[in-house]
This record gives sequence, C-alpha cells and structure tokens, in this order.
Amino acid sequence: MSLIRDSQTEKFLSELSSPIFRAANLNPDNIKLYIVNDDSINAFVSGGQNVFINTGLIRKFSTPDALIGVIAHETGHIAAGHLARSSEGQGQAKGALLLSYLLGIGAVVAGSPEAGMAIITGGSDSAQRLYMKFTRNQEEAADSHAIIYLDKISYPADGLVNLLEFLDSKLIGYKDFIDEYLLSHPVSKKRINLIKERTKNKHPSNKRINQRLQRPMNIVLGKLEAFIENPDLTLQKYQNQHDELANYRKVIALFRKGQTDQSLAI
Repeated sequence: MSLIRDSQTEKFLSELSSPIFRAANLNPDNIKLYIVNDDSINAFVSGGQNVFINTGLIRKFSTPDALIGVIAHETGHIAAGHLARSSEGQGQAKGALLLSYLLGIGAVVAGSPEAGMAIITGGSDSAQRLYMKFTRNQEEAADSHAIIYLDKISYPADGLVNLLEFLDSKLIGYKDFIDEYLLSHPVSKKRINLIKERTKNKHPSNKRINQRLQRPMNIVLGKLEAFIENPDLTLQKYQNQHDELANYRKVIALFRKGQTDQSLAI
C-alpha cells in the first residue's frame, strides 16, 4: 500500500471518527487512522485497531455523511473483535477442505479416481462458501453496530446508505451472473434494506455536525485533488476561479510544477 501522511487530513479524519469510537466505548487514542493512496472506494480494518481509508472513498462524496457511516461500520468490526475471530471462519473452512481431501483420497485409493477428484473439487467449493458466509455475517453485524453508534451521536445513517446504493448501482448488468454465496460481503441491496428498516423511525439531523466539519472537509478535498491529479489539468480546471479553495488547488499545482514564485504569489 502507498500511504499518505498529512497532518491536516489526519486531524480531519480524527474529528470525524473520535465521537464514533467513544460511542463504541473505544479509546480514540488507541485507534490509528491511515490514508491509503488508492482511488478505489474502500476502507478496512487490519492489525487490531488500525483503520485504513482510501483516498477514493474520501473524495467520492462532498459531505462527511458517507465517511462517518463507513467509519462507524469499520468501528463495528473493531468493537466486535471480528479480526480476532476471523480464525474461527478460517478453521471451519479448513476443516471442510481437509475432510474433502481425506474422502477424495480414499475414493482414489479405492479405485475411483474421477469420484475422488469430484469430492475434492466439491469440498474446495464448499469450504470457500462456508468462509464467505462467515464474513458476510460479520459485515451484517458491523452494519448493526454502525447503526447503534450513529444513533448515539445523533447522526443519520443516510451516508452509509448512499454509499451502498452507489456500490449497488455498479453491479447493474452483472447481478444475474453473481453467485451471492461466493461473496465476502452481502449484496448491497440487502444491506441497504436492513439499514433502512432499522432506522426508519429515527430522524437525527447531521446539520450541526456538518456545519463544523464541512469546511475542513472542503480543504482536505482540495488538497487531495491538487496533490493526486495532474497539476496541468488542475490549473486548467480552476484557471477562471479565484475563490479561496480554487486558489488553494492552484497553489499546490504550481508548487508541484516547481513554479514556486507563482505559487507563493497566490
């Protein structure tokens, strides 16, 4: 992974996530946030209490809603100890796989090599499905935890729903060919319906929190765009805009091109 270190962006993500961590009865100081320079829309937990957030996810939406929802979901994984329990699912899958190998080898020894290979192949498929079912259950549990944390901080789950709806839209044209039982995550439509059902009588407002977080997010979005995208394209895109955030992008783009004097002038 290519990681980005930037104190301003890290501070923004910390402000987003600390209330959620506290709602989960976790100490924010014990959880590390990492920014992954990857345009795909993803976030994940690894190595205990480490949350990795892709730049693609940060940049996808213009308000904090989806980010807060995803962080709540990943916090659910941490609070529920899903990483520590992942060995349970692996153990179940390995057990099924080993059993199929033993039965398959027995069939081969008994003089039925084709039957033996069929048993081994079928066992491998069953083991994979068993493990994927385990991870799907974890994802659904993390959604349930996220709903609880968002409710505690009086924040709507709309952002998480919007993200899942976006991901679901990307499956259009492929759904008829997807074997749900080979997916590590539940089909997004099911997760969307689950979240909507569990939050249908809740009407929290994100207005107060977003008023505090929107400006820092705008700055972070501008910084990431200017540092990640081609500087010439950035300058072209904002050449006729002279507001603070447009100038901020142009300053970074000029700096990246080595045009320091022009950058400092702006």
